[in-house]
Amino acid sequence: MITGFFMKKYFELTFSNIKPADAEILIAYLDDFGFYGYETGDDFLKAYSEKQIDQEIIRHLLPDHCQISVQFIEDKDWNRLWEENMKPVLVDDFVYVRAHFHPGIDSVKYDIVITPKMSFGTGHHATTRLMIQQMRDIDLNDRTVIDFGTGTAILSILAEKMGAKKVYAIDNDPWCISNANDNIVNNKCRLISVFLSDNLSDFSKADLILANINLNTLKSHSSEIVSYLSDNGILILSGILEKDKDILSEVFVKKGMAVDSEKALDHWVSIRFKKSPRV
Repeated sequence: MITGFFMKKYFELTFSNIKPADAEILIAYLDDFGFYGYETGDDFLKAYSEKQIDQEIIRHLLPDHCQISVQFIEDKDWNRLWEENMKPVLVDDFVYVRAHFHPGIDSVKYDIVITPKMSFGTGHHATTRLMIQQMRDIDLNDRTVIDFGTGTAILSILAEKMGAKKVYAIDNDPWCISNANDNIVNNKCRLISVFLSDNLSDFSKADLILANINLNTLKSHSSEIVSYLSDNGILILSGILEKDKDILSEVFVKKGMAVDSEKALDHWVSIRFKKSPRV
């Protein structure tokens, strides 16, 4: 799996002898140290940053058997790497996420074609799968949706296919905006508007807000997120580890949200909230 953003020159930090589950947890911490992209395999993790990072700062986060090395890397052919690693993802019988060169299947409700181009959101990561599963039992007919941190726009595309009347796909990275627009066109969606922004200040209230980001961003934008959610609206969050679940729940419950559903996968968790009209 390859996720992240395109860079011309960067440092490649390689973690060897690491289990996939441990690698996923480590990625959550590395985001806070300024890493932009990741490449994972069965027993390794490669993390990319524009600046050199002191290995000792993150060594205490590693399992005892894990080894670490760093090197300076020139540009890579990310599209070629993506095509070599990309495999279709089936989320129950609900959503099938595939590249354009994979054939579709008839036994699934929604077929989504995604070309990630180093943007986050192919359905491979546990948090994306959890978000999709949380959306399954929501009636989106004639609803307005905000997808905050859209990445590839996979969740925005699913929202339109589920009947949403308007979807606002928001991200703070220009690369993601370009990629999201391409995926929206490839899936023949017409009700999604894409915006380059790191906040919700230019948008009206939504019936559903999707935010698959990270703990610190969710906490810092919690008041804003709640204020832009309509009365009786639904909020679905992910990008958080199970150990941080109670921390995040408390933040939003204090702002008047009620926990409606929780799902966990591979140490990651997604929480679905409902908003009371009195908030």
